[in-house]
Amino acid sequence: MRRGGWFVGAVLAAVVLGARPAEAQITGGYVSAMFGTTAGGKSDASSTTSGTVVGQARTYTNGRPWWVSGGYIVKQSGMGIDVEYASDGHVFKGSDFDGAKLSEFSVDFSYGRGTKRLRVYGLVGIILGGHISGLANSDGASNMNFSPSFGGGVMTKAAKHLGITVDVRYLRNRGAFTGNVNSQLGIKNLRFWRIGAGVFIPL
Repeated sequence: MRRGGWFVGAVLAAVVLGARPAEAQITGGYVSAMFGTTAGGKSDASSTTSGTVVGQARTYTNGRPWWVSGGYIVKQSGMGIDVEYASDGHVFKGSDFDGAKLSEFSVDFSYGRGTKRLRVYGLVGIILGGHISGLANSDGASNMNFSPSFGGGVMTKAAKHLGITVDVRYLRNRGAFTGNVNSQLGIKNLRFWRIGAGVFIPL
């Protein structure tokens, strides 16, 4: 199957399942687990306070992220909120940072509508913090700047206590990742598309 074919299949499955008669609306609390791929990964060179340029502009090939989240959807308004932890040990593939792992915490706000079984939503999010680990000769580097993300997706109930979800998102880490004593890693404005699918459990 060509790259991305599994994602198209997951979207079609979600739409088909969502068209079936439903027992209850997708509202209230939930937890989810997802995995996927990244695309269009890029970063810029950073610089020290004295103006010295560190690193270089980089382009990354497809990563293999996974992420877990928990959230709540309000029935009357269609608004939702969730908190997410994401990790990817392949996001820097194709560069001199290949093998390093990116971990991020974020909070997302969504708005969605649909049938009783299917919820189509858009969202905006805030990346609260990111950390890069697994670097040679380094304890890692962090970016604690609040950074934006946006995207959308589909949630559909496959059974009473199990659902399928697919998600497309663009994430942009604002500013540079820095290590101990404000040392520059040479990665600034890291951004990429993230595409994934998984399951959720209504609470």
